[in-house]
Amino acid sequence: MFAAAAMSLSSFCVVTNALRLNFIRLQTRAGARGTKPSLEGKPSLSGGPDGDLHKQEKEREMKKVLKIKGMMCGHCEAHMKDALLKVDGVVAATADHEAGEAVIDLSHDVSEETLKQAVIGAGYEYEGLK
Repeated sequence: MFAAAAMSLSSFCVVTNALRLNFIRLQTRAGARGTKPSLEGKPSLSGGPDGDLHKQEKEREMKKVLKIKGMMCGHCEAHMKDALLKVDGVVAATADHEAGEAVIDLSHDVSEETLKQAVIGAGYEYEGLK
């Protein structure tokens, strides 16, 4: 009886993971076709190769990678993320203490000086944009 239950649970996990992977794959394909909404909430225009290039350039402008020195653990990552999210224009932030980086998504351009002050204010050393 226990073997049957374990096999049933194992089968359920395999099916669930397969469905998750397919969902992620569909989301990735939709993003590649430009059907995902942009940061402003408007559909992206990518009718052809030029549209895709424009979209990639716009995404690069709206995402910045900061080099940060002094983060030592997951708590530091969370502290840095919170500090960056308080900056006007930052809509998403992730920090990685091992890489010494923080990646931010912006709704509009934010000066490098403003980002530097947020990092310093959180108690870390700003090393520049990557």
